[in-house]
Amino acid sequence: MFEQIRTAGLANLVEIEFSEPAVDDSGRPFRDSDVHAELQRLPGVKRIDTGGGNEWFTCSPEQLRTAYANVVGRTSFTPGRTERFAPRDEQQCAIDRASAYFRAEWAFNPEAVPRYLWNAKMRFGKTFAAYELARELGAQRVLVVTFKPVVADAWRTDLESHVDFEGWSFRSSGDASSDTSPSEAKRLVYFSSFQDLFGRDPETHTFKARHQWIEDTPWDLVIFDEFHYGAWRYADEELVAGETRHGALELAAEYSEDADQYEEDLDEWGRDERDFLPFKHARAFLYLSGTPFRALASGQFRPEQIYNWTYTDEQQAKSDHDRSHPGEANPYAALPEMRLLTYELPDQLRIAAGKSHRNEFDLNEFFRATGAGSRAKFVHADDVQAWLTWMRGQDFDSALQTVDSGKPFPYADTSVLAYMNHTVWYLPSVAAVFAMRNLLREPFNQGNLWGGFDVLAVAGEGAGTGAAALPPVRDAIGSGYDSKTITLTCGKLLTGVTVRQWSAILMLCNLSSPETYFQAAFRVQSSWTLKNPNGDDPHAERIEKPACLVIDFSPNRALRLYADYGLRLGQGADPEADLADLNRYLPVLAFDGTRMNMVNTEQVLNVALESASVDTRQMVSRQFINPCALREAQLVPGVRDALLKIRLKSGSRAEGTASATIASNPELTPTSGASTPSTSDPSSETERDERDDAEVDLTERLQFLAKRINAFMYLSRRFEKTLQDVLTTDETELFEQVMHLSTDEMQALVDAGLFNQAALRLAILQFSRAERWSLSQYRPSDLSLKEKSND
Repeated sequence: MFEQIRTAGLANLVEIEFSEPAVDDSGRPFRDSDVHAELQRLPGVKRIDTGGGNEWFTCSPEQLRTAYANVVGRTSFTPGRTERFAPRDEQQCAIDRASAYFRAEWAFNPEAVPRYLWNAKMRFGKTFAAYELARELGAQRVLVVTFKPVVADAWRTDLESHVDFEGWSFRSSGDASSDTSPSEAKRLVYFSSFQDLFGRDPETHTFKARHQWIEDTPWDLVIFDEFHYGAWRYADEELVAGETRHGALELAAEYSEDADQYEEDLDEWGRDERDFLPFKHARAFLYLSGTPFRALASGQFRPEQIYNWTYTDEQQAKSDHDRSHPGEANPYAALPEMRLLTYELPDQLRIAAGKSHRNEFDLNEFFRATGAGSRAKFVHADDVQAWLTWMRGQDFDSALQTVDSGKPFPYADTSVLAYMNHTVWYLPSVAAVFAMRNLLREPFNQGNLWGGFDVLAVAGEGAGTGAAALPPVRDAIGSGYDSKTITLTCGKLLTGVTVRQWSAILMLCNLSSPETYFQAAFRVQSSWTLKNPNGDDPHAERIEKPACLVIDFSPNRALRLYADYGLRLGQGADPEADLADLNRYLPVLAFDGTRMNMVNTEQVLNVALESASVDTRQMVSRQFINPCALREAQLVPGVRDALLKIRLKSGSRAEGTASATIASNPELTPTSGASTPSTSDPSSETERDERDDAEVDLTERLQFLAKRINAFMYLSRRFEKTLQDVLTTDETELFEQVMHLSTDEMQALVDAGLFNQAALRLAILQFSRAERWSLSQYRPSDLSLKEKSND
């Protein structure tokens, strides 16, 4: 190649776009003339007559890649199918395990409709891997359903660009021909949203007539994408609307007018999407999510139905690859390591919003705004302006005087500034988004640091729905090298999209669930690389973003969510070790008013657990009970008998008749599907009342057990850290006296999914740590006894 370049006198003018080995998939070498012949078959390619062999062509890099792919694959791929990469090891593992599970279920029962969950972090590549699973299964009809229509572009692009999916056809509910049945000759992927697909006709209350062909089509694989936004939890508005009532406008814009009707349908048909799917035939279900915490906690999936790939797994693989393959390209190298930076604001700023239910700095109050568009303004405008000034390190000189090395503020610290060129700010409301835009555009801010940033307000109906909100952001960023941007949002673009230049996110609103917090945080963990930086090696790649930042101004809240996330991710016997693993790859740095300090695992747990009650009364909460199982668990005789052994106090709300209902009904689930009893049928009313009484009784019995767990832990000789420690105790006589059940009977209830194991995991750890501290302070002899028993 280089000889021809020199011969043509182009050695100093050429930038090499494409360089690959001349070996096909079977290992047979081929010549450049094979590629030339394939090029000439593609439309738009022109051969240039140079008088010396005619080996020059005018074509695009994509056309060259297509020709090369055709020769390597020894077939003719559709122009535009230029991707040939294979699944990474963890993707192939996910594919193999799901496939093996499906085939085992079908072998046992040919009529089975198995379910499998990929609990895989954002940036895992779930779309591509799901298609590879469909291909491995030999699927001809694939239905993809999501609550986030914005991800449609990614599903289309992956299918239409990779050579593995040649012959597949992609259609979505937005296509002109989406309402008609496809040709039977084609392999089909159909993409739709929950809101559209499951919406009801307002007159007939049946599924929309235009979706009849979907109902009648036998689907080989149904994929639920972004499952954490799924039907079973859609009522949690906080997860899709910035966790505040101020996010209602975002909810309406993102989820359309079908959302309200769909929510009513859920109440009528139940919370399991399998009970009201608008089609008759499905061969298997695949669920995709980066944060399926509630599904995991509720026991909807057994361990053999789950493949886990977490952020910690990814970063561990990155580290392991460097050690085991020195000098080789690391496939994980471009995936940035995250840092959590928390800032304790000066007292002068905290006063404006220091009153909350935890007596902490209230971000929603601090950034509370009124008005719309150009008239939007902050209620505490002077304080917000002072905060902007403080972030630049331009205020509170008394604090700065104690800083030894530089100014550790987001827009002043030289070690942080490199990551602040393109950021996203997560605000509590549409009004706050526009108020911040207006404030940053004020003349006195334009005359300093903020004047160098293009400020983008991405909120409200005017910003567009889903992917429509993305182009203005990408246009403003461009390549990212000669621009600076701040994207303001209260929910848009924080799931299902990629802006690779974003390197930091500022959390400026109250978030209470780790799902929401880390779904947003991982938006900035996308890879940003520059390929062929010197123009002489298409395989060379320069990493532009080795790390990314999550910046929070409510430290205690951030550490609670961080601890919750780490404990939920882990499945090991030692939850503190699970959190330590996260802390190794997602370190926390805290600014205490004078300097930045590393926060270790012990400090994280101290902050995360210090504000909660640690006595046995805390375990009465319904958060420890799985509501799905209350309605839907199959109460097999062993479970039913165990529940009846629990002695509730006389006068309990459901004592008596409800106990008889439990004893006589192996299933406490409402009748599913179209056979839901009519509300006008008196016998149906009686049946429903009995079922409700049984559910109340079951709840009280489970709450009794949850409360007694702490009592047992206090009386036992050991320091139990997990629910499994409790269930495997050798103090079986004490266990039965306290719990009214044997350990095997309690294990059966846990296996039935009746408890929220994630909530119990955190509460048990919390109680264990508090117990250890209490005994060390007041009863050292008991502490010694427990420690001795653990030895």
